[in-house]
Amino acid sequence: MEYEVFISAECLDFLLARVNEEGTRLIFEIQQLGKNPIREPDFANSDSFGEINGVIVDYYAVYRVDHAAKMLMILDVTYADQI
Repeated sequence: MEYEVFISAECLDFLLARVNEEGTRLIFEIQQLGKNPIREPDFANSDSFGEINGVIVDYYAVYRVDHAAKMLMILDVTYADQI
């Protein structure tokens, strides 16, 4: 059940700035989420638009899963302790 993963340009900049840090761990977790999008993050809630807000590793991510199109869209990522 692998889904295509799309990352917004802003999130990509955030991840690329941290490639030598914890960003590689977060990229791995995003890839794992794409392989199993029904997996629950460490903490999650959703809004009325179907976007999931969740903590993945030490980061707070906003993402949307489109099961019909088999897509995982990462919309925003920031440090969990900064929300």
